[in-house]
Amino acid sequence: MKKQFVVVVFVIVASVLAFVLVSRHYFNTNQRQMTSAKTVIPQSDPAGGHEHSSSNSSIIKDDVVIESLIPLSPDETLINIVSMDFNGDGYEDQVNAIKSADSPYLQLLVGLYDAQKYQYTRVAQIATRVTQVKTFSYAGIDLVGDHRVSLVYQGFDQSGTAILQAYFIENQNGKTVLHQIADLQSNGSIFIEQSERDDSYNQSLARGKSFAIWAYSSDEDNPDSPDQIQTCWEWNGAQKKYVQTRQLRVKGSSVEAKELAGILDGTVDSFTSFLDGLWYKTGKTPEDSRYLFFDRYGKQIVFLMGDDEEVYNWQNNSLHYRGMYISATNFEIDTLQRNVNISLLSSNEIRVIIQDAVYMVISEENVWNGEYKKMKFSSAFYDKDVPLRLSDEYIKNFEEKHLWKSTDGTEVSFENGMYTVSGDLMTDKGEFISLQIAEKTFVQFRSETTTPFFNGTYMIVYASEPSASGSDSEQPDKNRVILQPYVIKATDSYPSDSRPVILSHEQR
Repeated sequence: MKKQFVVVVFVIVASVLAFVLVSRHYFNTNQRQMTSAKTVIPQSDPAGGHEHSSSNSSIIKDDVVIESLIPLSPDETLINIVSMDFNGDGYEDQVNAIKSADSPYLQLLVGLYDAQKYQYTRVAQIATRVTQVKTFSYAGIDLVGDHRVSLVYQGFDQSGTAILQAYFIENQNGKTVLHQIADLQSNGSIFIEQSERDDSYNQSLARGKSFAIWAYSSDEDNPDSPDQIQTCWEWNGAQKKYVQTRQLRVKGSSVEAKELAGILDGTVDSFTSFLDGLWYKTGKTPEDSRYLFFDRYGKQIVFLMGDDEEVYNWQNNSLHYRGMYISATNFEIDTLQRNVNISLLSSNEIRVIIQDAVYMVISEENVWNGEYKKMKFSSAFYDKDVPLRLSDEYIKNFEEKHLWKSTDGTEVSFENGMYTVSGDLMTDKGEFISLQIAEKTFVQFRSETTTPFFNGTYMIVYASEPSASGSDSEQPDKNRVILQPYVIKATDSYPSDSRPVILSHEQR
């Protein structure tokens, strides 16, 4: 009897061990097939620098590992994450941009939160027509105005065609389906006209006005025509999708067509040269006006609104049919990223569409979207009684005399729009240009070094010397030039606190 009891116990123990081994192997296999994760804050790196995630389902932003809560396959790499309630069940879902090994195109992976199972479930996958990450953006937007979040993505395909698609994520008969409500493409640009909605909508008491979608393109039936075709798509409740409602033709002149062809010659340098400088968009009041300053050499974009200023570093850019797509990062906060879609409207006008890419819920409306015109300082400040070309006279004087010295002995030479600084404690070189603003003449320096001798914009005047006739009057001394550091704004200019630079030319 005792032997039989020992045999029974041995069989039970052996069975339990076998079950544990089989289960461990089974669960490990499943874990290798699907990876799901959470947001992880890593420990500080003692060696310094940026860490790299060992998982294909995570992104690192400012030492925080943001991971997909949707299970990913081993051949899928996470590109971006947008978290919102897409199906209206009160729980936050995820839509992740991914790339897989078997396709060059970006894909959107839809994962809905299952409150009963306390996990995210893969429910759909959208194959986009976009290959380049820097031209791609997507977001959750209430397009229709009925408080339902639409999944909207935009980008450019390999041929430079602009793409916009929008979907509702719905539950039908217990199954999740994607209902496409917009499918647009254009050889120019596409943008959503996001107008303000009233307080009753914001308080979820009433529907809001649906947003129209505009597509701008050239005349495909007549490629040599300078005309622009503007097509409006609006929400149709009966058909449950966006339909074309009107189309406008904007006439263009043959002269302007040649100018536009020069700007859009297929090179980045031509378009960035065109963009360089200050652009403005007027509002109902002066406080509503917006200004964009594109600094092509400093690789920055400055957003000006009233007394507020936002500076973004110009990271990457790519041309599309009608303009350029720029990705930028906030100068102070790396997680604030901004995608700027610029389309050429005329030789002095552009359309700007901004897509903010941040890892937080933000307002739908972007105050920077709209049409901007190039700021011409001469038209904004010009006084008809002052010669406009005085600035050119200063530049000519600089370059003809070529070599100048500052008060500390540092030598500065000017030639063909370039300057060179050499001294015991300082070397510098770069470009300079002149500006004429009313009765004031300025010269702006752009250094190629990290420690410039000249920094920014200076008002330039000649020093005075006694009149040759012996009278009390004075005349300008063109061998001594005073450069006063200045701050220039859209409608004003004033001296800064920096000390002036005095340059002298010694006659030989």
